Amino acid sequence: MNTFCRVGGPIFFANVNKFVDHLYDDVLRPSNVVVSDKRQDSRKRTSPDDVEMNGFHTPNGTARSGGIPYGDVQATTTEVAHEAGDRNDNTDEAGVPRQNVDSDRLRVIVLDCHKVSFFDSTAIAALKKIHAAYRKVSVQLVLSGCDAKMMTVMSAAGLLDGSEGKIEVYPTVHDALLTVV
Repeated sequence: MNTFCRVGGPIFFANVNKFVDHLYDDVLRPSNVVVSDKRQDSRKRTSPDDVEMNGFHTPNGTARSGGIPYGDVQATTTEVAHEAGDRNDNTDEAGVPRQNVDSDRLRVIVLDCHKVSFFDSTAIAALKKIHAAYRKVSVQLVLSGCDAKMMTVMSAAGLLDGSEGKIEVYPTVHDALLTVV
């Protein structure tokens, strides 16, 4: 099963916690995933210390306690490639409902970044942690629609060097979903 998420604006130091919380709340919190240990034929819950964003807290203590809104992360679960409606275009008041994601079946999360107008080093650090957290629970994080500035920042940070475990980036959501299906 694949999940598509649209990021609704810039990601930077003042809102990175809110971005991570929205992603984890609306899609899948890695610490809620039960991981199979094939060597011992057992299943264990991942530790929040292994996968949570412990290093990203606002001065008030939690990511939800403040910050500048960046737009919404909205998610749609899909078995077939399609795009979710955009809550930011004011044509659909209902928005996208929160999902019940089956963590045993989720294998790919595609983040649509075409509306990300700014992306700083704090966002890079958060993206690295998110990517590592999802990798620990066997979920692949894929980006789509990144502009040239975002690609430059990610390249400078070493996220796109093509080695094992690096984030895959596709020009469109359609390309990403076709490739990972």
